[in-house]
Amino acid sequence: MSEKDIEPMAVTAALPGFGPVAPLERIETLDILRGVALLAILVVNWTVNPDWDNDAWEGFSGAADQIAWWTIHIFLDEKARPMFTFMFGLGFAIQMMRAEDRGVPFVATYARRLAVLFVIGAAHDILTERDILWAYAIFGFLLLPLRKLNPKLLLVLALLWLLVPFTLNTINNRNYPEYIAQLTNVNNARTVITLDPAVLDTYVGEYEFESRPYAIFVTRKGNELLGQSPGVAGFDDVPVRLFAESETEFFSRSVEAAKMSFVKDSTGTVTGIVWHRGRQALSGRIVQRGAQTIDDAARRRVASRDPEYHTYATGSFVEIVSFRVRLFWENISSYTTNYASWLRPDFAIFLLGLYAGRRRIFHEIADHLPFIRKVMWWGLAFGLASAAFAVIMRDSTPGAAFRGEPISNMTRVLTGLGNTLGSPALGLAYIAALTLLLQRGRWKSRLGPVGAVGRMALTNYLMQSVVFVLLYFSYGLGWYGQTGAFYGLILATALFGLQIIASQWWLRRFRFGPAEWLWRTLTYGKLQPMRIGPASEVGAA
Repeated sequence: MSEKDIEPMAVTAALPGFGPVAPLERIETLDILRGVALLAILVVNWTVNPDWDNDAWEGFSGAADQIAWWTIHIFLDEKARPMFTFMFGLGFAIQMMRAEDRGVPFVATYARRLAVLFVIGAAHDILTERDILWAYAIFGFLLLPLRKLNPKLLLVLALLWLLVPFTLNTINNRNYPEYIAQLTNVNNARTVITLDPAVLDTYVGEYEFESRPYAIFVTRKGNELLGQSPGVAGFDDVPVRLFAESETEFFSRSVEAAKMSFVKDSTGTVTGIVWHRGRQALSGRIVQRGAQTIDDAARRRVASRDPEYHTYATGSFVEIVSFRVRLFWENISSYTTNYASWLRPDFAIFLLGLYAGRRRIFHEIADHLPFIRKVMWWGLAFGLASAAFAVIMRDSTPGAAFRGEPISNMTRVLTGLGNTLGSPALGLAYIAALTLLLQRGRWKSRLGPVGAVGRMALTNYLMQSVVFVLLYFSYGLGWYGQTGAFYGLILATALFGLQIIASQWWLRRFRFGPAEWLWRTLTYGKLQPMRIGPASEVGAA
């Protein structure tokens, strides 16, 4: 395989002086790995990723949606991206080594390639809502001064890059135990009264806030009054008990220490609610009385009030693009104002890809089988244990980290550490397991068609987003918020199948995918040959 096969995002042809190489020189395993990583990204983005559907899937509570969502959330969410990111860093390393071996200038050309990638990623982000390319371009520049580090130092630096943000966050929250103790004392000092169920029934209903796209659903279970607001911290999808201090004042024991004040008119009829959160006080009016359950229509009605959801579901092409431009600028600005933007775990995974390239692990797989097996078993053990712990904490009582309720400091730290290290570990374990599987000729033959998608990774990644917006945004078919996780999985799988067929057809006729050709042409400032010529000129795409 040539350096053009494993560049960041697995896309273009070789750098000047490298020259096209014959297909026999390809590392087919890497093509397939990139293809599988693209499938994983596609499935996550179309099912559980909250930035895609704005929690709209929560309106679908059928068994198929629940099974699909939980399965993908546990085994793929936050694991697919490290797989894709790893391939980017690995491609960087392979290009670098080939350039050094042939004495070809590398830094200037590669910097131009990253600049073009940033522009492509920015356009993609603005037009289709989600992108990782422009961020990869930024972190690609950070790799340049580190490209000659000793491989062992790369491992150490990668681990530090993962742990530093977590450590800083832990230090910043070092007073958390004292805060919880104070909150507990305040809550215990409150005078709690018991109200007749008939009185509690008068508060049951849906309350809509005037200035925010929030809604509070108040329900009753026996002598308990419960508050729930999907997607809002402190009153998430898990119902939170509201303790009565009087016939109109209620509070919760969550870390938000939220308080509810019900508003009544002169006849004693409940007309609204005031939600106190710290120094905030949000006023709302009752829009539906007596609703004991939160049905699909109510959830969709609440979601439609969110500006982002509303824009994607009803806005024109110009309105959506204008909205995306503003969000993109906010993201870019964060890199100049927020240190955390530079400490994203992506760069740590880049370094691991660079480490694998420097050690030539995928060039000499047979010589590294023991190491690959260790990565697989340790990654599976640690990653699955971390995922299981997170699920247990989500469902534990008293409520876990996801409910915003008081938890022990040790539990909080362990949950954060597990999320920080466990997800990348499991993603890398998947890569290792698939690499081992592909050493068996039968499996390499079966998964070979997936490699065609990996050879055109940039084109296929962009096309996934284009298809998404045409299906879901208002200027397309307008399915936004109309399908759940299960149908998202079906659609994603069907699209990937079509991409396999299209990629195989295309690569029988052309050297590069369309996006790969554009990237290469913009990098070198001249049109690149597209059609496959005589056998001596055939290059890897």
